[in-house]
Amino acid sequence: EHGYEIWRTDGTAEGTALAAEILPGPPGGLASELVELKGSLYFAADDQIHGYELWKSDGTQAGTVVVADINPGPDSSYPWQFLVAGETLYFSAESPTFGIELWKSDGTEAGTGLVKDIAPGPESSYPLNFSEIGGKLFFAASNSAHGWEPFVSDGTEAGTNLLLDVYPGSGSSLLSSFPDADFPPKKAGGSLYFVADDGTHGEELWKTDGTPAGTALVKDIATGPALS
Repeated sequence: EHGYEIWRTDGTAEGTALAAEILPGPPGGLASELVELKGSLYFAADDQIHGYELWKSDGTQAGTVVVADINPGPDSSYPWQFLVAGETLYFSAESPTFGIELWKSDGTEAGTGLVKDIAPGPESSYPLNFSEIGGKLFFAASNSAHGWEPFVSDGTEAGTNLLLDVYPGSGSSLLSSFPDADFPPKKAGGSLYFVADDGTHGEELWKTDGTPAGTALVKDIATGPALS
């Protein structure tokens, strides 16, 4: 009847109901990437007016609105990889000017914007597999100078940078852990653990505390260039 839409529940059959109908009738607004920030639900959806964009909801039809039409009009920015760090929502999105890059939002249109154009111009850096430690955002991204490598961001353009060029030059160190959703990085204590290849030890276990000096190979389990 409604297609794929946002629903809400208090844990009972009687308290389970449609929260908002973004696109009346099937297939619906096709909502995805649901996260909570400051008491509101944030998600991506398509009302076929704005394209597939960033939305938020307070659980009512009137309170379910587009946050920002990043790719104006019916074209889509396809926001995804949602992660909340502190009071900020980070995500990847596509625009004609910047390609697919890192964006952030405080829940308002004015507070939604590009964090940094990592691969300058319309070329995309494809930021993905976000993790958070100590209020900082860690993710994988790619550009022509470094290939796929770990990046870190404090939410500002100046504070968004390559963490370490693990595989020096244009070669990519992140062949499994970051780009592939089946092998996301994992937090343990104050460190983030991931799989990387520095061109010498093969794909092995690495960790980072968010600083270049604190990013290192844990152990060369399969000695030499063989991967473990």
